[in-house]
Amino acid sequence: MEHVYQTVTRMVNKGQMVVVDIPVMYQENLLELDRSNISSKVLHVTSDGYITVQAVSRRAHSIQTTPIPPTEGLGKEYHIPAMWHQAPWGPGRTDSAPSTPNGRHLDITCMEEVVFRLLVVNTQNTNEVTISGEEGEKKTSVTLRPYQLLQLWVNISQPGLRVSADHPVAVLLSHPCAFFSDCNCNMLVTYLPLTQNWGSSFLMPAFMGNNTKNDTFLLVSTKKDEGLPDGQAGDRFSSLLDIDSTKPISLALKISNMLLNLIPLQDFSSCFLLHTLRTYENRALLMAPTEDTDGVHLGTQRLAADWNRMQGTSLSWALVALDAGRDVTVLWHNSSKIAVYYLGSEGTAVFGSPALSLSKYPDQKGCLLRPEVLMVGEEEVGWLEALTYCRNRSMVQISFSTDDFLQHVTKEMEKQKAKVMGKMKKEVWIGLRRSSLNGGWYWYNQAALDVTRWAANEPGRPAEGQCAAMNLDDYNWSDQSCCKPLPALCYREPLYFPLT
Repeated sequence: MEHVYQTVTRMVNKGQMVVVDIPVMYQENLLELDRSNISSKVLHVTSDGYITVQAVSRRAHSIQTTPIPPTEGLGKEYHIPAMWHQAPWGPGRTDSAPSTPNGRHLDITCMEEVVFRLLVVNTQNTNEVTISGEEGEKKTSVTLRPYQLLQLWVNISQPGLRVSADHPVAVLLSHPCAFFSDCNCNMLVTYLPLTQNWGSSFLMPAFMGNNTKNDTFLLVSTKKDEGLPDGQAGDRFSSLLDIDSTKPISLALKISNMLLNLIPLQDFSSCFLLHTLRTYENRALLMAPTEDTDGVHLGTQRLAADWNRMQGTSLSWALVALDAGRDVTVLWHNSSKIAVYYLGSEGTAVFGSPALSLSKYPDQKGCLLRPEVLMVGEEEVGWLEALTYCRNRSMVQISFSTDDFLQHVTKEMEKQKAKVMGKMKKEVWIGLRRSSLNGGWYWYNQAALDVTRWAANEPGRPAEGQCAAMNLDDYNWSDQSCCKPLPALCYREPLYFPLT
């Protein structure tokens, strides 16, 4: 019988975090899965605007926090990671390159260390999901109805397992009761990244492996069991995790009681969002260019931190305490790309995940979610049709409300003209026209007409032209017949995430 769950609605303001507790009467159904392979116990979060979602789960002394990927960012193929190297740091590490042909070193004393639970969560389509082995042989094939999930156990000491589906799914690797050197039983969970988000270079400061004895190892995903390059498991592990691969891979660090997906160097971003948790110790681990650490900001202020150079690299790292009274923290760089991880702790329980990447576009003004767009239309149409042309592309016909903006646009247009080598049209429509009622000029977006750049002897009499065009040679304006065929100059303003 299908379960029907309560719908909970919350209003979320711009930049605000809202905590939604699973109602007590539904906790058993939503949080504890059956032992059956297929379940319909899926929590579905939807919004009429853009949001980020972070899941926080707690059981006894164990806690996990996991960013939830949006359904539009899911894929149809995932590779299940295999344990590659046991205890790279600390007393249990190996100080020489792995001797096995495929570059893997395992010291397994208990099957509980390598048997994990795999969760495959379906989206809105009926879906055929297949678990395949190293040579492509089919292990399991299951049909999932919309918003069902598949759970099964996999042995991560066996490389080459992968998940494929006819439609996008989310895939999680978890362990409900992983034992560690302190004899505690902790849950582990992490989302598997898409293959297009894999990378070939990874860095992590070695302090992350301190005092963990044999509780630290790497999980690696490859399209084949090709292993990692020789020599990468040597002495450098004692001071720095530094791995380069000839082909894209995915790496996760199992450290203490958390699984931490590592951010490849190729996937560093300029702005990250962190959700802090009250009553816990909240910290951020940052990696930034050594020569440009001054460009890191926390909210509206430059970040004050003690930076540590990562020897042999161009990066430095810092560990920064976060204010638990601030629900949302934004860390961003004004000119470079960085990496940020969230790390939390309560007593001996530690947890963490890569911070949510909001932007890959460094910007002096802040966290740029969407860069501005300035585009000359490809079609020559009348002024009214030009409005529609821009609107159909989620833009507007450009208006100039300040002289600074006008100067900015002229500089950007000069850059575009240099790229197209003189092929750009000479005149374009702008969002300015004459009123049929009083003959005065006005911006279509109702901005104040405080800035003008009319050419000599312009504008003429009303009969000479009702709409304004801009010359792309000198950026002066003239009045034209609204029916004259010209391309539109379309604009979309940049969108920034609120820093406070």
